[in-house]
Amino acid sequence: GEAGQQHKVGPCSLKELLESVVAFLKFDADVKKVGVKLHVHEPVECNINAERIKQVIINLIRNAAQAVTTPEGKIDVVLSRDGDDAMIRVVDNGCGIPEDLLDSIWTPFFTTKEGTGMGLGLDISRMIIEQHSGRMECNSKVGKGTIMSIVLPAID
Repeated sequence: GEAGQQHKVGPCSLKELLESVVAFLKFDADVKKVGVKLHVHEPVECNINAERIKQVIINLIRNAAQAVTTPEGKIDVVLSRDGDDAMIRVVDNGCGIPEDLLDSIWTPFFTTKEGTGMGLGLDISRMIIEQHSGRMECNSKVGKGTIMSIVLPAID
């Protein structure tokens, strides 16, 4: 039933998962304005609850789309492998996050944008990734953009 689905963990191709996320977001108003490109350097499989990981990635891409306000704005989703880990990076060339706020992005209900719903908070996103024995990182430069990275243990 429904409840079982929510917590099902199993081998999942991140390439296919990301392809379905990008297809789904083609209909999202914010994301459509910017456009998302998927770059798969190496298809990787992970043991994950696909629905939950999908939510996290949808959220990161939506956040990125809201940060990008210039016509030359773009979002790249990059899948690669780093040793025993799979790495998913959501890269935008948006406004970036001021250094003094970088630590606060992980606190509940934090938003850099007044009045826009953040959907799934980064604190919850990070919790979901950590439940999968992974980690989340943020690198950001004001005026240059932001890279949100998700690192998950890969299946060989």
